[in-house]
Amino acid sequence: MVGRSPGGVPPCAMIETSQRTDDRDEGSASERFVDLVRRQPWIDPVVRMGWLSRGLVYVVVGLTAMSVAVQSAPTKDEASPSGALGRIASVPAGRVLLGVLFVGMVLYIIFQLFSLVLIEGNDFAHWWRRAGHLLAAAAYSMFAWSAFKVVLSGEKSSGSSLVEVASRAVLQNTAGRWLLGAAGVVTIGVGGYFVYRHVVQRGFVDGLTGIDDSPGDNDAPRGAIVVAGVVGWMGRAVVIALIGFFVIRAAVNFDPDDARGFDRALRQTAGSTTGSLFVLACGIGLLSYGVFCIASHRHRTIRDNESD
Repeated sequence: MVGRSPGGVPPCAMIETSQRTDDRDEGSASERFVDLVRRQPWIDPVVRMGWLSRGLVYVVVGLTAMSVAVQSAPTKDEASPSGALGRIASVPAGRVLLGVLFVGMVLYIIFQLFSLVLIEGNDFAHWWRRAGHLLAAAAYSMFAWSAFKVVLSGEKSSGSSLVEVASRAVLQNTAGRWLLGAAGVVTIGVGGYFVYRHVVQRGFVDGLTGIDDSPGDNDAPRGAIVVAGVVGWMGRAVVIALIGFFVIRAAVNFDPDDARGFDRALRQTAGSTTGSLFVLACGIGLLSYGVFCIASHRHRTIRDNESD
């Protein structure tokens, strides 16, 4: 005979009721936390300041990449986010501007971490978004640290990129060749995903308020933001895929010197007339992405963010 509680309720029923109550309490606590964060008045200014800083970095990267492509005025500046920091520091009052930029990037990192925590759901799409926010926070933590060092020293960043350093470490053994090749394939896949999600589907619009995904359905300024976003995401996707190509080539040739980070990938590609035109297009894309970040910052809130 199944034992009963003093009130006549079977123990199993009491356990199930208790579990449901705990689940509801846990869900309610999670929802209360999300609502509490989203109601904070300082959240949206943090988001917008972060996106302004991100946009400024990409504007400088895009302009540097275009100068690499044209080569009529050769430049030693790195066509990469890290190299952009050194270039900003070299202008009058650049270290002050870079200090402001450092604060903005820290705010952008906070935004990414809050976005990660506030995602509700446990299916693949939600975990994919969490991974994207985590990677963005990690990448911009490195940029923020680089900016902080440049502010203190005034020296431009130099040396090999993270891609090149990691490739040399992985290729220390034969098994690393396959790992590096897989990383290159994944990198190209990320570029392809960017094209599908943000160029074809225009998923970046999901993170904006008051803007439709079709330029014609918006007024002229908002339509221009959509166009800049499409061009910008295309530029980012192509550069990422280009890095993946060089990583795969390093794995095939078993030569870490074949791996290329952001800057060296663009410089090597610009070695011919066709390559220069290709890099020029990439530079325009990166510049467009920076303009998009700056122009769209007023339309960003923590409530509507999806893309990074």
